[in-house]
Amino acid sequence: MPLGSLTINAEPGAIADALLARLPLTPDTGDTADIIVTTTAPAVSAHHVILHGPVTDAVDTWDIDVPPQTVAGALWLSPDQPDAADAAVAWLTLRLQTPTTPLSDLTDNNGRALRWSVVSATTVPFTTSQPAAVDPAEVKAWVDAQPAVLELGDAVQRVGGDTAEAVMASARRFRTAVAGLQELGASPAVPDEVDVAVAEHLRQVQRTGFARWRGSKARAASQAALQEVVRAQAKSSLQEVLAAREAEAAEQSRLELDARARQELVANVQSDALALVLPMEPDFDHVPRSWGTGTPQPRRYVFVHEDHLDLFEDSAVIVRAADMAPGQAVCALVASGFSLPALRTGA
Repeated sequence: MPLGSLTINAEPGAIADALLARLPLTPDTGDTADIIVTTTAPAVSAHHVILHGPVTDAVDTWDIDVPPQTVAGALWLSPDQPDAADAAVAWLTLRLQTPTTPLSDLTDNNGRALRWSVVSATTVPFTTSQPAAVDPAEVKAWVDAQPAVLELGDAVQRVGGDTAEAVMASARRFRTAVAGLQELGASPAVPDEVDVAVAEHLRQVQRTGFARWRGSKARAASQAALQEVVRAQAKSSLQEVLAAREAEAAEQSRLELDARARQELVANVQSDALALVLPMEPDFDHVPRSWGTGTPQPRRYVFVHEDHLDLFEDSAVIVRAADMAPGQAVCALVASGFSLPALRTGA
């Protein structure tokens, strides 16, 4: 769901740059903000806190003094965490999708708010689709083997004749052959030039007697002209067929490439998500609770733009739509629902 424009008070650095570039946030330097990114104990009142620094006594004191209901969630990033920017983006994306965190309003047996999280994350960019590959030789071989194309070739060779009946029959066959290419992507229309050439050749073959004897050269010329016109028309029709087949082959190739790319993308995203390891394991012995016997288990998430959600219908990892740029997936492993003392032993 859209996050809207939230305010962020962030110390300059890679984490602030990533959050401002990838989430709809507005910088703020006032005393309050929706989100604060700091390396020390927060000096600003905020709903979400991202601490990228050591868990010092000052941080511990701040955490004790802030009532559970005041801060909805806090993320600790170790100073040397290599994926800190991705982790901040992933955690804040998750938190902003669930604005209230029930555990953050609860306390452990020592009265410490269960508001803290640790996250490991990575951003997986989608690979650019490869251009569809079409082999012109394969296209030509396919076209040459089509019965309608073979019929056109034979019809072209037999256009004309020495009698009106032969000329008209061959012209009809040629027209039928051209029309037969329509299913292969060619226009069924025959240009006027063909009709003119047919009419001229008919005029020559219909002469009789002495005029026919004297017109032998004219008949040969009209026959040649007719064949030249129909060959030109056949060439034009075949070019249309070749273009249509090339486009069809390109589309088939694109669909196959897209299908393979989709499979590879889903596999890569799932693999990266499942390979994530927490930057540290919270020590739950330091956060005793009177309710529940087990320890909160980390959860894996994948965040993508809503336009990509259908790519991951069969994903083994939870995939959520997020207000983020398309063309990427943010994978995260999130452990949350514990108080700050669980981090102090590993900080």
